[in-house]
Amino acid sequence: MKNTINIIVLLITFFAFGQNGVIKGKITDKQSEMPLVGATITIANYTALSALTDDNGNFQISNVPLGRQLLTVTYMGYLPTSVPNIEVTSGKDVYIAIALIENYNSLDEVIIKVEANKVKALNKMAAVSTRQFSLEEVNRYAGGRSDVARLVANFALLLIQFQNFRR
Repeated sequence: MKNTINIIVLLITFFAFGQNGVIKGKITDKQSEMPLVGATITIANYTALSALTDDNGNFQISNVPLGRQLLTVTYMGYLPTSVPNIEVTSGKDVYIAIALIENYNSLDEVIIKVEANKVKALNKMAAVSTRQFSLEEVNRYAGGRSDVARLVANFALLLIQFQNFRR
């Protein structure tokens, strides 16, 4: 009688703790075959079951319910991929290698605007006669000769000539 109870408890323990499987795998770029770091892998219908890939593109999801599962992989700049009918069994790890295809049309255009206000001084304490010079301007003006002090000394003359030229 005591042996029968021990066997029943042992079988219940096996069924209670042996009902979940493990899915392991590697996510790579399809063209370069380089591992993708930080890709998100989720099991459909189980939002709590997800994983991120490590530095080598490897992932592992534990406690996956037994049966056929749908695996979804997403990564920024790549097309999302789904792998259906993954058979998860107890006592055996499932290994899957997935190659993602790069999505070239997913990003919008980037516009960079530079607003240079050389008339207004950066120093708020400067009252009058302040101007900012760039390295290009120092080299461009003939009076500068790659020397900032010469350019500053000649700037009043340059400003007058420039204003006469614009008229």
